[in-house]
Amino acid sequence: MAALRYLVLMVVSLALGLLVTGCLESGGGKVVVVLDAPEQLTVDGGRARITVVWSAVNGATSYNIYYSDQSPVNVATATKVAGVGSPQTIRNLVNGTRYYVVVTATGPSGESGPSKEISAVPADPAPPLAPQNVHADAGSGQITVTWDPSDGATSYNLYFGVDNTLTQANGTKVAGVTSPHVLAGLGDDTTYFVIVTATNAVGESGDSFYVSARPSAAPPPIAPVGVQAALDPLDPQKVVVSWGASAGATRYNIYHGNAPGIGKTTGTAVNNVTSPHVMTGLPLNAASYIVVTAANAAGESGESLQVSATPRDAVILPPNARMVTIPGGNFLFGDSNDSIAYAKPVKDIHVSTFRIDRYEVTYDLWKSVYDWAVLNGYAFDNPGQKGSERIGTDMPVTRVNWYDAVKWLNARSEMEGLAPVYFTDSAHTVVYRSGQSDLASDKADWSATGYRLPTEAEWEKAARGGLVAKRYPWGDDPADPNLIPNTQANYTAGRTSSVGVYPANGYGLYDMAGNVWEWTWNWWVNDYTHPSVVAIDPVGPDAPIAVDMGVRVRRGGGIAYGPTYLRNAERVGRVPTYTAPYFGFRAVRSGP
Repeated sequence: MAALRYLVLMVVSLALGLLVTGCLESGGGKVVVVLDAPEQLTVDGGRARITVVWSAVNGATSYNIYYSDQSPVNVATATKVAGVGSPQTIRNLVNGTRYYVVVTATGPSGESGPSKEISAVPADPAPPLAPQNVHADAGSGQITVTWDPSDGATSYNLYFGVDNTLTQANGTKVAGVTSPHVLAGLGDDTTYFVIVTATNAVGESGDSFYVSARPSAAPPPIAPVGVQAALDPLDPQKVVVSWGASAGATRYNIYHGNAPGIGKTTGTAVNNVTSPHVMTGLPLNAASYIVVTAANAAGESGESLQVSATPRDAVILPPNARMVTIPGGNFLFGDSNDSIAYAKPVKDIHVSTFRIDRYEVTYDLWKSVYDWAVLNGYAFDNPGQKGSERIGTDMPVTRVNWYDAVKWLNARSEMEGLAPVYFTDSAHTVVYRSGQSDLASDKADWSATGYRLPTEAEWEKAARGGLVAKRYPWGDDPADPNLIPNTQANYTAGRTSSVGVYPANGYGLYDMAGNVWEWTWNWWVNDYTHPSVVAIDPVGPDAPIAVDMGVRVRRGGGIAYGPTYLRNAERVGRVPTYTAPYFGFRAVRSGP
């Protein structure tokens, strides 16, 4: 009978034009719905890379990317990037080659079919990435379109039409626009679709996700602005959502889910709420993504800009209690497990006792010190950013260069009444507060009480967590980095996570592998035969070892690179002016 009822349901549903796909579990009569493929997809080329962004799918727990230099993409033979989240960057590709991409959703019921196919060509230099968080609100005879800025974009183009197959090729183009942009002179009671692209001197990005709105003589209210999500200060398991009033709104709805790109059709609805609204029962130690809509008798607005929050078991420790003492002593610096030429030969190094932040520097801490610093003689190259997406709670600061980090550490020292570490002179009389100074080791007071960057040796000793000659902060297993569970470190989610939600290492330090890369003090050396790698407290060379090696070292891997870079001994060099949405730092202090 259960099977007969299911067959009848399928026939009726198909007759109504509804797509119901699934299978019947034996004995229980339970329908398991097969996942939809991501509906929207954008791919942009970069320097030997492509960046793939896709829309969330109800019930999906992760996604697979399939790419090939042949079209159509055959998922059986294409290169597969498994278990990832959006956005995702695929590296080490060939500039000038067109790559074709599809994405599938995965969950308890299996894997969806592939998304539509889309392609991009890696290039250096490359156009900017397509804008994200595009939104549209209807008015009378018009639509207001907003979007987030794209790095490197100098202008934006808008394309619109009356079909969701809209592309740059078939849409009506409005060039040189900025956000927000009002599309006027439209017909009421017609649904319009809109995409946005970013441009610069190199060229134009791929298409953004499309959005739609329906102008009306009596339109619904616009989406709420100023939406914020924060943890309840008395109970971090609760999320407080607040927003500004929308003119004419009589009620508000919240939509939430566990993946970015949540909306009215994909999110769990909480209807008829007022601001502020306290959300309970959300998953702990995982980001919840939230949008808000406004409604009245004329209908419901589009979604607000997306926000997120990560409920947790307990609040993270306050800044003055975040440091962990790393005991002085010898450890094996480098790696003999794998063929990392730039982490050899392994040396027995002595590192004196020091203290290190258990978390990566959070944006909230960065901002509190930054605001004090700019009023007290400091000047920075970059203001810093909250995580990779400018949203979230307890997020690491990103988009800060080496000079920013060093000056900020001095500012934090002075703000807390500690002796700063970095100076512009070897006599230690002029505190480093502005400009781009490539400090040599004699410009640092290594015995000062204030904050500084870790040396490479200090960072690696801390990352190893007291374990000896292991690949990762948690140990040696698995040897194949592609088999690292994504529960160990954030390297597949596509976005930064709140600090401290992944397991700590043996010293109680979080995110020593994954989340964001971390600046260290050292200039790059090609391997540990360099004479600056001394046996006691090495600080590296005082200047670049070659003209083309003027890079400082970053450690720890991050969201935008593969699992290989999660190894304790992995090293990557970047010029000190480099910034990225997956790049931050943590602080240390000398002494016990």
